[in-house]
Amino acid sequence: MFINSLIAFDFKDISSNFHEPDEIHILKRLDIDKDFIYDKGYNDLKNDLKELDIIFFKKAISSNPQIFLTLKDMLQKSKVPDLFLYLAMVESKFLIDAKSHKKAAGLWQIVPKTAKILRLKVNRQIDERLDPIKSTKAALSYLQYLHDRFKKWYLVALAYNCGETKLASAIKKARSDDIFVLLDDSYNYIPKESKDYIRKLIVTKLLASSKPIQETINSAKNSSNTLGTIEIKKKRSIKNVANSYKISSQKLKNFNAHLLSTIIPSHTDIYLPLDIIAKRRESSKSTYITKKDTTLYGISKKFHLPLKILRELNPDLALIISKNTSVKLPMELSSKDQEFHFKSISQEELSKEYETFTYKVLKGDTLFTISLRFNNKISAIKRLNPSLGYDLKEGEEILLLK
Repeated sequence: MFINSLIAFDFKDISSNFHEPDEIHILKRLDIDKDFIYDKGYNDLKNDLKELDIIFFKKAISSNPQIFLTLKDMLQKSKVPDLFLYLAMVESKFLIDAKSHKKAAGLWQIVPKTAKILRLKVNRQIDERLDPIKSTKAALSYLQYLHDRFKKWYLVALAYNCGETKLASAIKKARSDDIFVLLDDSYNYIPKESKDYIRKLIVTKLLASSKPIQETINSAKNSSNTLGTIEIKKKRSIKNVANSYKISSQKLKNFNAHLLSTIIPSHTDIYLPLDIIAKRRESSKSTYITKKDTTLYGISKKFHLPLKILRELNPDLALIISKNTSVKLPMELSSKDQEFHFKSISQEELSKEYETFTYKVLKGDTLFTISLRFNNKISAIKRLNPSLGYDLKEGEEILLLK
């Protein structure tokens, strides 16, 4: 039955199912010239696709559709092009517990050094590289930073693979950031792995647009939902939490690979599909009395709760909720904002006297790592240091906000 559903797709020559306009659209989203469709390395990869590639792709989505749909939703809400969803397919096949021999881990294959830069906790109890939400938000933050620096999305993909310093050196050596120049096999501006990486991303997105993969995605949408966030405020065992949601410990672990111990530390976020959380809402709900006229959206922001759950709990409430109205809340559910928060300083504030300090750049520092370490927005750092570029020099002194 599984194979029968794919009959309409010609497996003898998978590449014949792809259409040039679709390829050009993908290239455009990555800021790549349409002539890239004639790139030999890209066509070799595309023509080498086999029936197993379709089967494995479908399995990667259907084995844990909630993870796929959650990532898809997060990408769509970000400024990063949604095709970067398939960067996670290239990196980990959407496995939240994926690990490599290079000590990279998680959906986005983050190494320990990068985890520290991205403020992802890694210890004996928690490895946030395996946290599907926090690792994705960290990856999206980094991808957006790379675009702010390099301006083109194909350069972002290359930098994610080989590192921003190596890419910057390659561009300087080549005297060009043109993809045809950087990928030229006559030169070694960037590693072969990175040349293949950008091609794999394009082919993966192209494959994702094919009929059998789209059918799997639509099926996932119809039968599954995204993950909700639950904050475990006090230390509890995985078994205890699983029992409270009437699921097995293993099912809880399927969505929470970042839990390395059988005990969940206090103030730890865990994730479960929204339908599982919703089933428990009746036993954990409480009531909020509105103090002024408001909306469900306003209440969802106030209590950090998904609007979908509030609507399910309060189906009879009007669009505008009057003062002194009882609103049901699932108090255990907490959809906290995990975005990185930086000191946001306006131009006017910076022009006034503001407490700063001088920092001496260390080897390996980038604007991104410094902004995270000292909680400064990159735009604020650049306004404090007008002549500062992205290529920092060891020993260089820069001003930062205290």
